[in-house]
Amino acid sequence: RGIGPRGYAADPSESPHRLVGVSATEAHPADYYLSGVSVVRCSTRVSRNPLLAGMKTLNRLEQVLARAEWRSPKIAEGLMFDEHENLISGVMSNVFLVADGALLTPGLSHSGIAGTMRQRVIDVWLKQGLQIAECTITPELFSEASEIFLTNALIGLWPVTKIDARQYSVGDFSRRTMTLLAAAGVIECSASAKAGA
Repeated sequence: RGIGPRGYAADPSESPHRLVGVSATEAHPADYYLSGVSVVRCSTRVSRNPLLAGMKTLNRLEQVLARAEWRSPKIAEGLMFDEHENLISGVMSNVFLVADGALLTPGLSHSGIAGTMRQRVIDVWLKQGLQIAECTITPELFSEASEIFLTNALIGLWPVTKIDARQYSVGDFSRRTMTLLAAAGVIECSASAKAGA
């Protein structure tokens, strides 16, 4: 919003400023890709705001609060839900799940982030002739999931093998998606896709 006095009103004549941050990427354990990760359900709820749904803004207070809910290094991520207990996302990731043989991801009509890796997953599967369903992941639908994986631009894809006390297997969709992403140039998925093939 450019330079101006304090307050919420922005001067329309000001030009916005763009800031770019550069930092080294963090290497994640290879086991996260090969054997999957453990995650927890967060009690912090994601608010519904259709105006901002899909956007990633600097206001990530809900995610900061959710990430403070666990300290164990054995937990890689937390899952976030709205006030109706519908699955929205991970704290730092988008979520995909397989239920009744279909690949699904939470829709973005009220909450959530349109992550770049989320879109790449949708795109690589569309090229294979499969349209991923973007829909409301109700508690009932979530309970029917046979396979779950997480994505973001920094991690690529992590299969989920444990949510709280419930166990999952690294499934075919996770492996195939990792292989498709590796072929599309997602470096994080390359070595793990070969090892898991």
